[in-house]
This record gives sequence, structure tokens and C-alpha cells, in this order.
Amino acid sequence: MFKHSITNEEESDDDIEERIKEFGLTYEFGDLSWTPSQKTVVYKKDFRVPIKTEGDGVKDNPAFVPTDPTEAVTFRALGKS
Repeated sequence: MFKHSITNEEESDDDIEERIKEFGLTYEFGDLSWTPSQKTVVYKKDFRVPIKTEGDGVKDNPAFVPTDPTEAVTFRALGKS
């Protein structure tokens, strides 16, 4: 069993070609979100840490928070997320 240590860093996409391979080799669970129109990349630096590492172990990703079904239907109808 282990915990994850996650840090999100938004940076310019100027050197994405050079950084992407090293990033993938460095972070076992790393991910990135590239927004070409804004010329930015969000690097999700995610790696294993021992279970005894300080922290509350909460997964606070908004994608996993319960949403009221009525709100969800309304937002979808309006084209919002």
C-alpha cells in the first residue's frame, strides 16, 4: 500500500517537446494537460510515497465529488461543465 504525492504546475508550452520524455520517465503516474490556444501545459507530478508520509490521504479531485443530478442536467443543458 502507498500514497500518492501530487503537485500540479502550470508552465509555458515553449519547450514541451524537450520536456515530455523526461517528465514521463520521472513520474510513474504523471500526466499533463496541454492547452495549445493558451500556450500552457499543466504538469501533474504524481509519484508514490510511503503510507506513513504525512498527509490526510484525501482525494480532492473535483471530478470525484458527488453532484446533485438536477444541477448536472441543468449544466449539461446550458453547455457548461
